[in-house]
Amino acid sequence: METPDKRAFLVFLLAVLNSMLILTLFSTALGCGGKAGSGRGPADDGGAGNFVNKDPDITGTIERIAVFTASQEQVPPPPGHGERSVGILEIKAHPAHPSAYQAASVKVTGETEMVREKSREKLHFADLEKGMLVKVWFQGPVAESWPVQATAGKIAVVE
Repeated sequence: METPDKRAFLVFLLAVLNSMLILTLFSTALGCGGKAGSGRGPADDGGAGNFVNKDPDITGTIERIAVFTASQEQVPPPPGHGERSVGILEIKAHPAHPSAYQAASVKVTGETEMVREKSREKLHFADLEKGMLVKVWFQGPVAESWPVQATAGKIAVVE
């Protein structure tokens, strides 16, 4: 037998859950409409490497590096849609550099452009080290979670 207090609590709980669902759907809809470099959705930048005159989505230090082996990649990309993931970088925003996000978990693929910022020297995933200051431009969808999750279109190591 339900008491009036239990009934009121259940009505309140349903209202809160309904509000959370609406907010989630709304933020998902907003998060899927942006462009690369905006940190808000699918890239429409003419291809990887076209990041000229776009602010990075995050500038910060590499806090952690996770390297994938071929067997750790759970879902291979469809044919013609790039290479498997190379690894993941966890990046914490640097206080001196304004960024769209405070932290990011960034997937690096074989198609991610990696360079030294000033010399433009090409880099490989193995060249990245914990503690490096990097600028990262996202490409494709961005999962608006904590930390934000995205694929790197370009990474520039600040020299």
